[in-house]
Amino acid sequence: MYRHGTVFKLPPSPIQQIDLPILRERDVELWIKRDDLLHPTLIGNKYRKSLVYFRQAIVSQQAVVTFGGAYSNHLLAVALMGQSLGLRTVGCVRGEIDVPNAPILERCRDAGMHLISISRQAYYPEQAQMSEWLQAQLAPFVPYLVIPEGGTSAACLPDVAQLVTELDQQLLHYDVIACSVGTGGTVAGILTGLHQQQSDARVLGLCAAKGYQGLPAQGLAALPSDEQQRQQLLSRLCIVDVAERGFGRISPELRHAGLELQAQLNIPLDYVYTAKSLLYLFSEIKQTNLFAEKRLVFIHTGGYQTAALADKFSVE
Repeated sequence: MYRHGTVFKLPPSPIQQIDLPILRERDVELWIKRDDLLHPTLIGNKYRKSLVYFRQAIVSQQAVVTFGGAYSNHLLAVALMGQSLGLRTVGCVRGEIDVPNAPILERCRDAGMHLISISRQAYYPEQAQMSEWLQAQLAPFVPYLVIPEGGTSAACLPDVAQLVTELDQQLLHYDVIACSVGTGGTVAGILTGLHQQQSDARVLGLCAAKGYQGLPAQGLAALPSDEQQRQQLLSRLCIVDVAERGFGRISPELRHAGLELQAQLNIPLDYVYTAKSLLYLFSEIKQTNLFAEKRLVFIHTGGYQTAALADKFSVE
């Protein structure tokens, strides 16, 4: 178990320049902000988004309850954070919990997380209303603190915005920040940080779920309610769907391409988020001039679903 101060005060994540022939040919300067190296287990954006909740839970010694699916990096991050701090954790899972090939749920159990299955039809209403049935399931864990799915809310934005402060100290100038998108909290925090730093950088959100043309609802809800201020933040954002066959679905072709890219970069990639995102970026760099003469920063948001696990949730 880690001392509380150690968990809550990690040094800035490093930043790494990528030197590949295609980047030199296309005159693109690519840097990767290695949030996957923030901590050996409490990695990436999930760490930044969870800080505010766990600070409160430690003070009040509450259990921590959260929501997610079978491929949720967030669920595992909460389980590991709770384990490191000696706090009980509960994961309310969309769909079945006793299913084969669910490595994330297995690791959540190993970290001491209690799992509750919620049907797909009832999942989102349960998050919003916390029915009597769910409250009864959670009764043994009272008092508890609820973290929304993905950790995304207005409360997490200051800690995520710190990422921009770190970037400003490490690079001084950059043109575009690219980042994978799930619930949208990390992008919302980056937008907040850029506004605070009065930066003119643009943000490219690479969405891991199909069908989104803008910031997901949770990310939008985390932004200021003032419409003028919200639109000012969103004006620098472009969202692109990189979900391929869907969230958490990995084709053999994607797995092969991800392995090749991972070997070129010598950086581990998460197949739900970062592999899909970086493959899209390199495709755009090869085929367009979108990033020509630009300094591009990709935020490696970490993740636990690396090549070692990809076979367990790949699809034909």
